[in-house]
Amino acid sequence: MTVLRVAVATIFVLAAVGKLSAPVRFTDFLAKSGLSARALTAGLAGVVTVELGIAVCLLLPGLERPGAIAATIAGGLFLLVQLRSWSTSRSSCACFGKIDDHQLPLVGTIRAAAVAASSLILVFSPAMQIPSAMEAIVGVLLAVTGIQMFAMSSGVLRLADYRRRLRTELNWVPGTRRESSERTQEA
Repeated sequence: MTVLRVAVATIFVLAAVGKLSAPVRFTDFLAKSGLSARALTAGLAGVVTVELGIAVCLLLPGLERPGAIAATIAGGLFLLVQLRSWSTSRSSCACFGKIDDHQLPLVGTIRAAAVAASSLILVFSPAMQIPSAMEAIVGVLLAVTGIQMFAMSSGVLRLADYRRRLRTELNWVPGTRRESSERTQEA
């Protein structure tokens, strides 16, 4: 469970760093959610502070259970935001900065569910010890790989959708040059 705890803490750190690296994207998302212009900076600072606080609590012995509870609540709220975004086809929350630029709402929802579920598992896990160097490395690598996997899956799904639209809208058949040369001559 120590590796999972490090991984969840790393996810919260990466989310905070992502928001700080692309604050305009995140505050634009907050503005679309109805926050006033005056509240945007406070909203960004508040979310980043909470995320970093959760990460610290998850890694400090004695605070891991409150950290896991806070992570579960934050993960649940993140899941609700993603479900709302998915149902209204709104843009990505940019929770991880530029990596979320082209995120599909479904992928963001699955990612949010994974974070919330992982955090909930930590609520019921036994108290942790201080992570060894190997556990810390594996936890960080697990988190970074997970975030990259979700970003990549969003790109693959977008590519599949693009190919589907090419086939239906332009009668494109992969592997044939005849269709593409006809379109070029017409243009």
